[in-house]
Amino acid sequence: MNNENASGKLRPVEELRRLLDDSEKLAVNIKGAGADRTIELLHWLDKIEALFIQLGQEGTPLESERGRWEAVQGAVQRYEKGIRRELAAAGGLDKIRSELPTEPAQDHWWWWLDIRHQERRKQSIRKTAISAATIILLLFAGYWLFSTLFPVDPIVQETYRLQIDAERALENGDIDTAIKRYEESVALAPTDVDPRASLVVLYKLAGRNSDSQAVLERLLGDNSADTVYTALAQAYLVTGNSEDTLDAVEQALDHNPENVGVYMLAASAFELQGDITNAIATLQEASDIADRLEQAELQAIARIRLGQLLQSAPLAPSPTALPE
Repeated sequence: MNNENASGKLRPVEELRRLLDDSEKLAVNIKGAGADRTIELLHWLDKIEALFIQLGQEGTPLESERGRWEAVQGAVQRYEKGIRRELAAAGGLDKIRSELPTEPAQDHWWWWLDIRHQERRKQSIRKTAISAATIILLLFAGYWLFSTLFPVDPIVQETYRLQIDAERALENGDIDTAIKRYEESVALAPTDVDPRASLVVLYKLAGRNSDSQAVLERLLGDNSADTVYTALAQAYLVTGNSEDTLDAVEQALDHNPENVGVYMLAASAFELQGDITNAIATLQEASDIADRLEQAELQAIARIRLGQLLQSAPLAPSPTALPE
């Protein structure tokens, strides 16, 4: 059967099928595609949506095509992070949208991946508020006990207090104040890793990417990569950013594959994503490594968390392994 009309163009239903094929292939292979090609993918999705409307009005049966459309949308959602990364070279989605003839409709969600990501980030931060409050309570208790029973250098006490204030600001969603307190802490103790790692994360969250990169470069120049990426994983986790937590975990494990603490950070990130299967597998790995290294306290913590998660674990496929 000829799939072209008299003008040599594909018939609408064949064009729809071709776009579905091309869109899914590009979405799953988006890494390195470049901004122009990625923008083209978003326009293809618009065209697919328009063709469904057109063909539906004409009464064309589209059951199989609708199934393919769901698969394409699923691929775009799975590789959303890569899509956003490719579009960063063109100034990001906000700039790209501003250059379109008209603003994309809200239901064309592929043009709004950045906003969706920001909303998920806010929700993640809210989800971690209880944990953050617990951490702050422990920090206050530790600060009181430490300063009362074991008086130390006033500078150390002040940096500790500033970091507690920063954590409290984060609990309230006040990123600007948290940044200021960490900056004050770093000014007093320029070699401390944790507050500088927190600034890398918060500068990035505030859109101050050049400041974030500058602090990261200094951190890596002053400390081992294992130390830096472990601190970054912790800092990302506090803000509810599970994606970047796992990226930092991979970097840390590249330099120290037996860092038990990093495995437990990874488990927390998986748990934040609702991926209980991988969280359990990662905690089991942490427990096994701690046992082998005779780190009894870390093994006990891993086993306790593992037991808690096993009680809520759904039946699921095999977990995705962390890098060797």
